[in-house]
Amino acid sequence: MITTQDELVAALRVGGEIHCDSGVVIPLTETMRVTVPCRIIGGHFTREAGAAFEVTTSRVEFDGVRIEGGGPDAGYDVTQKLIHVRGSKDDPITGVDVHGCRLEGSRGDNVWLEWCTACTVHDNMISRFLYSGIMVISGNRLTINGNVIADAPLTAGVPNTYGIALTDVTNVAADRSRHITVVGNHVSLIDWEGIDTHGGESLTITGNTVLGCPRGIALITGNATRVLAPTHCLVTGNVIDVAGARRPALPGIFLAGISGTPASATIVGNQIVGYRTPIHTSFWSRGETYIGNNSAPQVPWSPIRMGADYHPDAESAPQYLVDGDTVHLRGGVIPKAGGVSARVEIGSMPDAVTWPTQLTHIGHVKGADPEAGDGTLAVTPEGALQLLYGNGSDTHTYFLTGSYRAP
Repeated sequence: MITTQDELVAALRVGGEIHCDSGVVIPLTETMRVTVPCRIIGGHFTREAGAAFEVTTSRVEFDGVRIEGGGPDAGYDVTQKLIHVRGSKDDPITGVDVHGCRLEGSRGDNVWLEWCTACTVHDNMISRFLYSGIMVISGNRLTINGNVIADAPLTAGVPNTYGIALTDVTNVAADRSRHITVVGNHVSLIDWEGIDTHGGESLTITGNTVLGCPRGIALITGNATRVLAPTHCLVTGNVIDVAGARRPALPGIFLAGISGTPASATIVGNQIVGYRTPIHTSFWSRGETYIGNNSAPQVPWSPIRMGADYHPDAESAPQYLVDGDTVHLRGGVIPKAGGVSARVEIGSMPDAVTWPTQLTHIGHVKGADPEAGDGTLAVTPEGALQLLYGNGSDTHTYFLTGSYRAP
């Protein structure tokens, strides 16, 4: 049974099963190098600064290990990674399993997986840290599930914190994190983003609870130097609730690429609570993205900007809502005085997600009186609502009822 740092160093050189006494606190004065396959069982370790364990070999297991960092009050330490698994592009690490561990008080990161394949991080308790709970750099075929991750405040000089983040550092498409499943985690009180990817590919984020985070789930390109957009991701069945957030709320789910490099994802069946903007998209591939059947629509009921030829009905103002690839209309408009030529431009919808790829006829519209005129309600590729083929000169209310697809 390991009870001292020297005994641990000696055991790590040999590998195999290493049983550590959890009833004895072992201060680590240097990074523990794991260079041969082993299973570390139990133990209670502290590390004031720098990495606690550095893994550079495959087939390593951390089972029920407790590690305490220097604590948030000691300030940010970019080198503090409580478990640092470090592979390389030419020699990725496989078969690492971190489970049942308690990691707390990191001045930087907790579990950091760099160039890893077919590894798992599950059923851990991670709390009180200054950068990331679980960070994946160029990972492939990983599973992150059942972890409880909480309490990452923003501190001076550190503008971002993450519960779970999936990214790369080379900014090259071949090196992006891909085919990773993030499922059944509970992430709370992360003062930037609960779950995040910068440019990940084919990621599955499902069944997670994200509570009290300004931005719940982010599928984005990253900072201004990044050129990779997230693609072919799935975000489904998550509960995202802003209650308790310590910073101003951002969108609950954010999907964004950059100009010329669109993002894509399927975002369905999520429960999004308390966010003024539940879902926001920017520079996304409309043909490869579906957003729908969430508790909050992609665009909630929003006012139509009135055009030159109509007033809004005072009791039922015209509005639009976007759910998935379908745009719904409601409310009424009243023609301004004038002939048929002045009754075309109803208004416009500023959200690009409402814009069809071609002129689209929505349906027949008639004024609310037997003697009123009528016409065909249509929307242009620029989001302008028009009454085409109209007749009449009345000023009765015309109700905009109908829906259309905007793929």
